[in-house]
Order: sequence, then structure tokens, then C-alpha cells
Amino acid sequence: MSLLNAFFKILIPCVLSVPFCLGTLHAAEPETVVLQLKWRHQFQFAGYYAAMAKGFYRAEGLRVEVREGSPGQDIVQELVSGRAQYMVHNSTALLACAGGAPLVALAVVFQQSPLALIAREDSGINSLADLAGKPVMLSPTTEPELVAMLRAEGFNLNQFQFQLLPHSGNPEDLVSGRVAAMAGYLTDLPFYLEQRNVRPVVIRPSHYGINFYGDTLFTSRHELEDHPQQVAAFRRASLKGWDYAMQHPGEIVELILRRYPGRLNRGQLLNEAEQMRRLILPDLVEIGHMNPSRWQHIAQVFSDAGMLPGRLDLGMFLYHPDRPGGGFPGWLAPVSGVFFAILLLLLLFNWRLRHAVTHRTVALDRVNRNLQQMLALKEKAEQDLVVKEQQLRTIVESVLQGLLIVAEDRILFANRAAAEIVGCDTAEELLAMGWIDNFIAPHEHTRLHAYLQDRLSGKNLPESYVFEGVRRDGSRGWVENRAVRIEWQGRPAVLVSMTDVTERVRLREESIRAAQLASLGELAASVAHEINNPINGIINYAQILKNALVHEEKWCDIAGRILKESDRVATIVAGLLSFSRSGAAERKTIRIHDILEDTLVLVRTQLQKDGICLDLDIPETLPLVRVVPQQIQQVYLNLINNARYALNQKYLHPCAEKRLQISCQLQDDSCLATIFYDQGIGIADQDLERVLAPFFTTKPGKEGAGLGLSISCRIMQDHGGDIRIESRNGEFTRVVTILPVN
Repeated sequence: MSLLNAFFKILIPCVLSVPFCLGTLHAAEPETVVLQLKWRHQFQFAGYYAAMAKGFYRAEGLRVEVREGSPGQDIVQELVSGRAQYMVHNSTALLACAGGAPLVALAVVFQQSPLALIAREDSGINSLADLAGKPVMLSPTTEPELVAMLRAEGFNLNQFQFQLLPHSGNPEDLVSGRVAAMAGYLTDLPFYLEQRNVRPVVIRPSHYGINFYGDTLFTSRHELEDHPQQVAAFRRASLKGWDYAMQHPGEIVELILRRYPGRLNRGQLLNEAEQMRRLILPDLVEIGHMNPSRWQHIAQVFSDAGMLPGRLDLGMFLYHPDRPGGGFPGWLAPVSGVFFAILLLLLLFNWRLRHAVTHRTVALDRVNRNLQQMLALKEKAEQDLVVKEQQLRTIVESVLQGLLIVAEDRILFANRAAAEIVGCDTAEELLAMGWIDNFIAPHEHTRLHAYLQDRLSGKNLPESYVFEGVRRDGSRGWVENRAVRIEWQGRPAVLVSMTDVTERVRLREESIRAAQLASLGELAASVAHEINNPINGIINYAQILKNALVHEEKWCDIAGRILKESDRVATIVAGLLSFSRSGAAERKTIRIHDILEDTLVLVRTQLQKDGICLDLDIPETLPLVRVVPQQIQQVYLNLINNARYALNQKYLHPCAEKRLQISCQLQDDSCLATIFYDQGIGIADQDLERVLAPFFTTKPGKEGAGLGLSISCRIMQDHGGDIRIESRNGEFTRVVTILPVN
């Protein structure tokens, strides 16, 4: 018995050392493996480049050769044939697996698929229903995800419901209009189209309830069985590379430009990196994570679309890091036989060892149960996270206020309400616009950028501010913004809430105008009471004197002058009453001469006092207009007063240039143009675009409220007309009012 124990003490360490010695010899030389990509070199495969450049593969004892893909290449065959040990594919691999290919999914990189149908906005395509009868470029064999979406919406590719063309891989087919829609990746095709001045419309399968995984790392079942440790090492190094690439996108872009130059430029690669972050979701989901239930759902979608026969067993398809493979290295088989034979002898001769193994097995079972509970808790936490994310998205999309997240003047997030405010159909359409300058009036750019920058720097600013915006169709409105500083995807950003206050601004203008008219009405009533009775008495007495002194030429002439001046005072009072009368909303068919004459009665004396010459060119043959006379009179009075102010600022004394010219002419037999021209101080270039905005004035102190031109513009638009302003600073101003003829 003692001899046997001595024999075991010598033999067992020798046998146990054999695998370690062989392993040491094996590890001395790095294993060479091939990674087959699905497409040409670009940021889409950044994690694998990073793992090579940073030595992550080398640290695992691997030498990796990366082969790029090409159009028409069967990458599944490359893997199954053994020419490659690993490949990058997508959810389509399920169909190959159902066809007998022994594939194993190791890790999901893209949690959301980048594949979509992308159309030209001017093609009239906004949904799948709009594809009917139009040329569409996609490849059913390589893009079955899109085929499943079309079949789920009732399209049958064999019934020619639209013109199906084979995919050329050339985006210029969409730019030139040869096709109305094309299958493409969100990471590069929309950016390319925008660079070519083509507005894209994106139709994603997720819009129709089809939410597939994107790029996934695969190996073959044979590779996993023969080299389980190598597979685990390759997976670890690759995911470490992806973590690094997502944290250092600029560095990896420069690496790609150096190693694989010529195909994509820096701007395209940086845009691809930014778009990929929204699909990989590294801040929410661990890179490489796979949910078996979601794979089962993808298989069910393929099955419902008639693309996958029966139910697919995913047990052998999904890789489990906690039990990495089946099979052992070839050298281990004979050694293991000897080892287990000796172990059997030991168990037979040593009951104490068997007792220890039994206790160890119980402990392992306990650890295994704990691990299963932890995995169950993790899966439940993931499901809860998905539910909460959906709830949060529903809340954000349901609020009536527009929400934007902006960093470095670029829109990173937008909800549906924000898209509606700027005139876009969807939030994706707004995000495709990219820069906030695209929906801000040009004169507001500097003020808005300064406000956002101050918000980022933490300065104490007003809670809200109002700016003039430009909608997608070119129309303008007013938006109230509230902004707060936040952290978004690891960098500072600004969360902006938007409210359309165009109607509020309009009502405020109308309120101020109504208050002005009310004040003038009170003044007119007072003038009528205080002046009309005395002036009537003066007119009557002057007429009596004139009749009595008809033979006295001198005194009769004086009485006639009193009558003339008294009539003039009565005319001014009547004009003022007409201007502010409460019944001004009634439209009348009237000559433009009459409106101008009533206006000049109120200002002619003041123009003469200021030494301003008045030139009138009003043809008698002009057609009639149908307007509210008091409102048009208000517009003309405001324009004359503005011209008077400009002339008095430039010319302190009477001169030939101190002149106001008013003329009328017929345009296109349908519009009547009234032109007010002066050679006063003019309007500065930076102010010319804002002069029609409410509350903007160039007058100092309290000389102007900034509402005259704004209200005048609104009055002309209410009459179906317009105001056009042309000016040169220090030289002249020319204002043209347009009214439709009756």
C-alpha cells in the first residue's frame, strides 16, 4: 500500500504537468486567425481595428488578419469553408443557420439595425404605401430584413407592386433620380445625400414594428468545438477594442485614414462614428450583449414573412460565455484518459478524496444556483430597462412642448412637437437638418449662439427668451425658448424646450394697435367737442360779415380768408375723427387719392414747418381699391412720419434734397403700388431685415415703440397686400405698399 502511494505521489504531478507544458509550448507562438468583414474598410468595423492597434489581440496570444468584404461575396461560405475563423454579419445569419450553416453568434455590437429604405424627399415618398409603381433598389437575398418589413405591410415582391431593381451600391443612382428609394445604412447614406444637396426621407423597419440586431460577431460551430479558449480570447479582445473605439472615435478615424486611405474622408468617418453611437447604445447596453428572447423574436418575424420554415432552435446558435464550447484540444484526449484512469484508482483507494469531491460538488451546485439567480435578475433588469425606456420615450413624444438637445450648435435629439414647430413631418427629418441655424432667422444667429454658449458656461441668464424662427416651408414665426445645461452622452449639452408663441405676439400687436386707436378715439371726441362748436360759430359769423360787406372789397376779402381757414380747421378735425372712428373695420371701395388727401390734411402743415418739400404723382386714371380707409390711412401716416424723421435727422435746414416723393402706379393690372421715397438717413444693412419685427426701433430713447412698421405690415397683409423696403444707409429709403385693385 505504501509503495502504491509512493507511485501515485510521483506519477500524478507528472501527468498533471503534461497539459501545462503543452499549453506553454502552444502559447509561445501566436495563433493566426482570419476575420472576414461584411463590407469595405470604414468606421463600421472600428472595434476590430482598435483591438489590433492597441495590442488587445496580441495580449490574448492571437495574430489577426482582417479581410474586407466586396459586393456579391458569400461571407458565410468563407466562414463555413474554414478560409476565415470569424466574420461580421447581421440578423440575416439566422436564415443561413436555418439552411444548415453551423453558425454561432458570439456578440452583438449594433443593438439597432442601421439598414433602412432611404428616399428622396422630392419623390413624394414618406411611407411604404408611397412606393407603389416607383423604382426601388434593394437586394432581397442580402437585405431580407427590408423584405420582411415589406411583406408585413402587405407587399408581394413577385407581383410587381413596385419596380424592383438590383442594388448597384452606388448612391448616385438616388442622387440622379434613377431610383426613388434605395436600401442603405443610416450611418452614411443620409450624410452623403445631404452633401449632394438632396434631402433624404428615412423609412426604418422599426417604424413598422421590426426591430432587428445590426452587426454581430460570428464563428463556426466547428471552430468553437475545436478551439473554445481561442474563441473566448478573440471575443474578449474584440469587445475590449469596441469599448476603446467608442471612447476614442477621433483616434480611430485617424487610424483608418492612415491604414486604409482613399475611400472615405475624415468628415464621412466622423459622421459614421456619431450615427453608430445611436445604434450601438454604449451608454445604455453593454457592448456584446445578446438577448435570447430578441433573437427568438427575429426568427419569428422571418417565419411570419414566410422566409424561415418552422421554428428554429437557438440553443446551438447562441454563444454562452459561462460555458464557452464543446470539444477539447486534440492533445488532451489521451492525457485525459490516463488522468481519469489514475483518478478512478485514487477514488477507489482513497474514500477521503471521494468525500471531498462530494462536498466540492455541493458547493459548486450552490454557486451555480446563485449564478442562475443572478442571470435571471440581470435579464429582468434588462427587460425593465427596455420598458422604462419605452415609457420615457412615450412621455417625451407626447408632451406638447418641443424638446431639443443641442451641443456645439448641432441637434442631437428632437421630439415630435419640436419637429411640428419648425414644420417637419418627423423628428428624424429635423435631426437630418443637423444645425440649429437651419430654422433660425439669419439676424437671430449671433444672439442665439451667444445665449446657448452662456448657458453651457453656467452664466445666470433670463429664464426664457423669444426669437424669430424660419419653418421648413420658409414661413416665419416666433418661438419662446427655455434652456438648461445637461450632460448628454458624456459631454456638456443644452436641453431646450420650445413653445410656438406666434399667435401670442400677433395678439399683443393687435392689442397695442387697438389701444392706440382707442386713445385716438378719445382724443378725437375731445377735439370734436372742444373745437367743432366754436369753429362752426366762426364760420357762421364770417359768412354774415362777408354777406354784409359784399361792397367793401378789402373787408370782404378778409372775411373770405377767415371762412377758408375755418373750413380748413373743420376738415382737419373731420379727418382726425375719420381716422379713429370705431367703425373702421368696414371695407369700402374708394380712390387711393382720397385716402392720401385725408392723410396729408393731418401732416401737410408739419411738413411745411419742417421745410420738407412734397412731390405728388398720383394719376387720375388709377383703379379703385376695396379697403378699410382708416387702416390704410394709418399705414400712410406712419410711413410719412418715418420719412419726416429721417429727413430732419439728415438735414437741419430746408434744402432741395429735403424732399418727400409720393407716387402711385399700376402693376400687372392687378396691384396698386404706392411709393414713399426720401433721401434721409436710410437704414443700416444689419437693421434692414428686422425693421418689420415687433418692438424693433432705431429711434433713441422713448421716441419710438418699434410697432409702427410691424402693425403697418400686418394691415397690408390683412388686405392681401404687402410692404417692401429698400434702403441704403446714409443715402435713401424707398417703401412700396402693394394693394390688390378692386
